[in-house]
Amino acid sequence: MAKFPDFDLEGKRIFMQETDAFVERFEIFNARLRLTDDPDIKGIVQKMNVQFLEANMSQESLIEGFKQYAEVLRKLLDEEERTADPVKLQALREAVRAMAPGSRLPNLSALTVDDLEAIRDPKAYAAVIEVSQNPLALEKYRDRPALYSLLKKLLYRQGA
Repeated sequence: MAKFPDFDLEGKRIFMQETDAFVERFEIFNARLRLTDDPDIKGIVQKMNVQFLEANMSQESLIEGFKQYAEVLRKLLDEEERTADPVKLQALREAVRAMAPGSRLPNLSALTVDDLEAIRDPKAYAAVIEVSQNPLALEKYRDRPALYSLLKKLLYRQGA
């Protein structure tokens, strides 16, 4: 099964449109659940809220996570559309894989504006490739905090 980083540009655009539509439908669904007078549905919602709380989440934080993830993917897609450099393209794909749902990143909010800026830095692309191939090379980037932070997250995702 193909994954977002492996889609061509048109496939990524379609994925983003479908993601936006999904988030919108999910928000409407959750609003309807909250507004219902049906006691059975209210009981289900209460049980869901307990489960969310056990996971240190809420329905709203789940939706916000979807939105944040979509926004990061959209920015990376925009960047991919602007570059033809194969090294940059590979680094962008690695960055997207590191943020994929189910990755070992604690959550999407762990990505910072500095991370996104680091991805835009032409030297960062080479660093991502280098560190993904040789995790010990991470120490070379300690004096660049934003890049260092991003590289650590990518390594954490890879399990290095």
